[in-house]
Amino acid sequence: MTLWTIIPRDPLIFRDGRPFNADAGARAKSLPFPYPSTIAGAVRTLAGPNPLTGKFDKIRITELLSKQIRGPLLVELAESGQIADWLFPAPADALLLKHDDPIQKEKARRFLCCPLNLPNGTQTSIDKLNKESGIELKIVGLPVPTTGKPHPKAPHYWKQDAFEKWLVTPENKEVTLSDIGHNGPLAESRMHVGVNKETGTGIPGALFQTSGLEFMQREREEKEPYPKLKDVKTLGLALETDTSLDKGLGFLGGERRVAQWMKTEDVLPKCPNEVRKNILEQGACRLILLTPAYFKDGYLPTWLQEQYNIKIVGAAVPRYKVVSGWDYQIRKPKPTRRLASAGSVYFIKVKQNVENFIDAIWMRSISDGNQNRLDGFGLAVLGTWNGELQDMEVN
Repeated sequence: MTLWTIIPRDPLIFRDGRPFNADAGARAKSLPFPYPSTIAGAVRTLAGPNPLTGKFDKIRITELLSKQIRGPLLVELAESGQIADWLFPAPADALLLKHDDPIQKEKARRFLCCPLNLPNGTQTSIDKLNKESGIELKIVGLPVPTTGKPHPKAPHYWKQDAFEKWLVTPENKEVTLSDIGHNGPLAESRMHVGVNKETGTGIPGALFQTSGLEFMQREREEKEPYPKLKDVKTLGLALETDTSLDKGLGFLGGERRVAQWMKTEDVLPKCPNEVRKNILEQGACRLILLTPAYFKDGYLPTWLQEQYNIKIVGAAVPRYKVVSGWDYQIRKPKPTRRLASAGSVYFIKVKQNVENFIDAIWMRSISDGNQNRLDGFGLAVLGTWNGELQDMEVN
């Protein structure tokens, strides 16, 4: 497996499925981040052309579909193009609330959400889900009542240092938002005009707009009219694959925007020793999704439970994502599917072969369906958990 970085030269557009053409007033909006299937398709498209004709070799479709893709993950890049820092989706078991002092806008109070024992006589909607799934899931939340509202500037992506500390020791404490991470690629809009093919001039009133992702990050200070270019961080995408690729420029996303594909000597982050040791001792862990995952039962992994002797105790799953696409093999639209979002957290008890479980899950895909796993859906890592339920305190 080789690690590749994708360095966008242009703002990239990852279409959200809504119809778009060059009619007056039309708008094309990009998703905030590409799905694994988008990157998997780009990888196979780059690897598929016949070297003699330069055209995609349809005979190789089955071979290319069997190739593994892990990613995409967001990264910060150094000037050389090498990876300077990894960025991971914010874990759903971390609740960031506004600071008690309204002046401290760049700080937050961070709390760990965990599976709870509810007071006697309590009934929730999860009781119906448990009855349907046959699994006794616990509500995931704060064990102690806490005042405050979610912080509006909570980072969407966490830096590697902050993320790994959360995997090892998820502490309730005051944090500085910029130390944790940022919101990733910036939205960039462009206005276009329809062109008359015969005259080469603009068509009156035929204005339309595209909104793409500028892979750079620099939060504007409150009193700044615009961000300073010298402080801008260059972002890119990282993926690992066993597909044979050629480095250089290629197209990615809508409108054939250009990006550079570069092979790197870096490797995907390894499981921290503290995490491995804790899971072996406790026989329990948190499983965090780094990319959206497809499960037949919606939010509950099926293949994972069938493959390993585990018990899912609780789940913190944000609002689902929806994915579709175009199947170039059968020339038809792919069925629309709901995905468990990146950042979803599952509290799991591992009943046997704990070490094998750690090695098999860390930076591997856990989606239902072999092709979904090959495409990179459901890339997962593990964090510590003592396996105990917290009693919910009631005022």
